[in-house]
Amino acid sequence: DVESSIPPEVMARIVAPDVLDTLSFLDVTGPSTAVVSGWFDLRGGGRNRYDAAGESGDLTLWGFPGAAAHVSLRGTGPRLEIPVFDGILSGGRATGGAHIVTQRSLAPCDAHTVWIRSHRARLAPLIRAARDPEASGRVPLGRLDGDLVLVIPEARHLEGWMGGGEVRVRDGNLGHIPLIGGLSRALGSVVSELDVAAYTDLRGTFDIDQGRIHSSDLRLESTLSSIAGRGSVGLDGTLDMRVQARVFRLNPLTAIVRLVTYPISRLFEYQLDGTLQDPEWSAVNLP
Repeated sequence: DVESSIPPEVMARIVAPDVLDTLSFLDVTGPSTAVVSGWFDLRGGGRNRYDAAGESGDLTLWGFPGAAAHVSLRGTGPRLEIPVFDGILSGGRATGGAHIVTQRSLAPCDAHTVWIRSHRARLAPLIRAARDPEASGRVPLGRLDGDLVLVIPEARHLEGWMGGGEVRVRDGNLGHIPLIGGLSRALGSVVSELDVAAYTDLRGTFDIDQGRIHSSDLRLESTLSSIAGRGSVGLDGTLDMRVQARVFRLNPLTAIVRLVTYPISRLFEYQLDGTLQDPEWSAVNLP
């Protein structure tokens, strides 16, 4: 039985280096404490039997800024379970867990499973962490709610990743996302009122399969217009999506108007190809 304020990565490097390598996505930079009970097999981890619980200060999760997390771990042989992760991620609450394989000598069919839920995370720090640190320009405001389940094969090939989830952004300024800004310019050349920079809400569900993120119900909305999208984004950054702009958002007062103008709204349709770094918008139907 050990209770310690030694940095967790130092303890892990001594008694369970394979765990440290597997948990590289979690970096604890602030003060932390841990309570550990059980057995560590120093000859390879095959006979590990331990439970651990920890409290941390500042941390990063896959490069995203966080703080004040409670984490519990359970090791059984070469497998590591994280039953509880509960903390602050980008100014909002994040909860989740994982089942992780800690020995790379296992069969390639073994996989890691990670699940996480975000509530009212601030969008701007997430965008800054996800893009090139040297990139300039404004970042979108807003709050993010989302769920993600991800299965990562031990071989780590992107084509083998599977999962799914949903995402919702509220009170944002999404026109500052370069990808959406390109659509804004394309639509603005046809109808000046379709200013995507005024769009504040984004929602949709998605699946991950064969190295691509697929969605059929993406929706980007403002008070007077909406954009529906379907298609896929590759984990390698390649794009294949179709979007359609409609002048009125669906509500009891505009539903009839939308029904009447549907043949016209259908003309505002675009195809998105290229990559995240170099997106290519092309008109499918225009007036």
